[in-house]
Amino acid sequence: MERRFIIDGHVHCGPRAFKGLRLTDKELSNTFDRLKRNLEEIGVAGAVLFPFPEDIYRKPYATQETAKKAHDYILEIAKNNQNFYPFYFVWSDFAIPDNLSAFKGIKWHRHFWSEPEYDYSDPKCDRFMAEVRRHDLPVIFEESFENTKFFCDKYKDVKVIIPHIGLANGKAYKIIPALKDSPNVYLETGLAYPYEILEAILQFGADRVIFGSDTPYSSTKIELFNLLEYDLLKSLSEEDKEKILAKNMLKLMHV
Repeated sequence: MERRFIIDGHVHCGPRAFKGLRLTDKELSNTFDRLKRNLEEIGVAGAVLFPFPEDIYRKPYATQETAKKAHDYILEIAKNNQNFYPFYFVWSDFAIPDNLSAFKGIKWHRHFWSEPEYDYSDPKCDRFMAEVRRHDLPVIFEESFENTKFFCDKYKDVKVIIPHIGLANGKAYKIIPALKDSPNVYLETGLAYPYEILEAILQFGADRVIFGSDTPYSSTKIELFNLLEYDLLKSLSEEDKEKILAKNMLKLMHV
C-alpha cells in the first residue's frame, strides 16, 4: 500500500469492551494501544476519535460516569499523542461541557430506526449550537434523512460531515443529490460502496470528501484498501488525494 500522510476521520476509541452487541457474543473494543498499533502497521498518522455510543447513551451500558470517562479518555490521548483529535459526543440532553473548547469537533449520532429522537425545537439545542458556532467546530452528523436535511439547512454556517456517505442518513442515492449544492456539507467514506465513493467525489468534489473507517465496526486497513488498492482515487491529482486522505479533515478542525 502506497505511503501517504493519512488521517482516519472516523474512529471509535474507548477504555472498555462491550459484549453481546449486534446479536453476537463477540467482544467489541478499541483501546488506544490497539488502535495505535493497527494504524502504525499500515502507516496511518492518526485519527479523529469518538467515544462509543455504548458509553454515551445506549442501555444498559451508559451512565453519566461512563460518558465522562469516555470523553476524558480521548482527551488524554490527544494531549499526549500527535495527530489524534477528540470529538465531543452530544446526546439528546444537549449538555455543554465546560471544556468544549478542548475538542476538535462534535459527534452527533442517532440510529433513527431504533433510538430516541433529538428534539430540535428544544431551546437547549440552539444554545448548544451557538457554542458549536462560537468555537467553529465541525459536526459529524448521523440522523434520519429528514432531520439531516433540516439540520444542514438550518445551520448553514456550520460545517456538517455526513458519515458513510449517508448509509444511516437515508442512503447515498438520496443524500448526494439532496446536499451536493450545500457548501457546508461534506461526505465521509467509511463503510460506503466503491461506486458511492466515486459518485461522492464526482458530485461533491475532492474538497468535500473525507476518508474515514468507522473502526472498529470496520477497520482503517479495510477502508483504506477500498480507496487505494481499488484505485478509486486514480483520476485525481496528488493534491486532491491528499485532501481526501487528510487535509480536508485537518482544515475543518483548524489544524
